[in-house]
Parts: sequence; structure tokens; C-alpha cells
Amino acid sequence: MTTFNAYGTSAKEIGKTNKPVWLGVVTPHAVGGVLAENFRIAGAHYPAGTPVNLTAGILTPVLTLSVKAVATGKITVDPSEFNIAPAVGDKVQAIGESTTAAAITAVAPNSANADLLDVTVSLTGVSVGDAVAIMPSSETAYAAPNGYLYNDIYLGDLSEANATGACVDFHGEGLLIDFTPAAAIKAVMKANVPNVVQVEFPEGAFVTE
Repeated sequence: MTTFNAYGTSAKEIGKTNKPVWLGVVTPHAVGGVLAENFRIAGAHYPAGTPVNLTAGILTPVLTLSVKAVATGKITVDPSEFNIAPAVGDKVQAIGESTTAAAITAVAPNSANADLLDVTVSLTGVSVGDAVAIMPSSETAYAAPNGYLYNDIYLGDLSEANATGACVDFHGEGLLIDFTPAAAIKAVMKANVPNVVQVEFPEGAFVTE
């Protein structure tokens, strides 16, 4: 999104961009949705293939992040997937577990890798490689995903703008699951959205000269 009367151009690499994720011709759900208000965050980027919940015309992204490290009272995550940095007061919940969402009490750059964030949160039973959902402070739990986002939504610097998106819950030709935010919760998505075929094609399989 942008505004009129702007001069010049800019570009920014965000997450796993520039790779098509859908195979064949995709037919999105007949009725799309309006992006949930709490997720209209300036700078947010929801890539194609993001797990979403579409209910009553409201499209709610499930912001899944893979846990990179675990320490007492802390987890380390990579916030670049959605270009949203978790903040104090935001909630964290383990995906697919019966745990409740817990509030973040502190956020700091990881000392070994400045691209990662150490998130202080009282969340038990989480291990390296597990997936967690990051939610705005106004949310109480992540919405169970029932489809995949058809194409990217990028809010730029407009947090008050409205946005719409399409949802895919049936596609037999396949989704390159490893290039999407859904990669962290493949099993959950296969159970919740069984009619979208997951095609595993790890990023390392691409070889460039």
C-alpha cells in the first residue's frame, strides 16, 4: 500500500518473498474476508500461504513463529516472517497445545544473532523447533486456522487502512508448504485443511549458480 503524490521508489526484502508457492491454478474460497482489525499493523506482511481463520467475513492471520532457542522464562524467535516485532503485552501461545496464551513481559535482541529476539514470557512445555503464535495484546488466543492466505497482504506504513484477502481451503495441485509461514505447523494444517495438498520442497533444494 502507498499514497498518491509520492516520488521515487523503495524496496525491502521481507521473509520468504519472490518465490511462487501455489502449484497449478488456484481457486480461492468464493467469499474472502476483511483483515481483522487487531492485525492491521503498520509494516505487517502476511505472505501467501499464511495460515488464516476465515469466519463471518473476518480474515484473521495465525502468526506462527518457530522457536529457535529456549531458556528459563524465555524463548528466542525470528520476527522477520511477518515483519512484526513482538512487544511487551503481546501474547504468545504454543500451537496445537492446550496451553493458554501468556503475556510478553520483555523483548530484547539476541546476543548471538541480532536478527533474532529473546522474548520473556511464562510459557511452559515449549522446545526448540516448536511453533508458537504471536498475537496482539487485545487477543486472548490464536484463531484455529481453517485455510491458507491466497496472496500477500502488505500494509506498508498504513496501520489504519483496511485490507481484504482471499482464503484457500481446497487445492489438489499443491502448496509448496516449506516456502510459507505454515511450514512451522505442517501437521496442524494438514489436519485442519486436509483438502489443500502439501508439497514438501525444502529451501535447500534450490541450487543457484
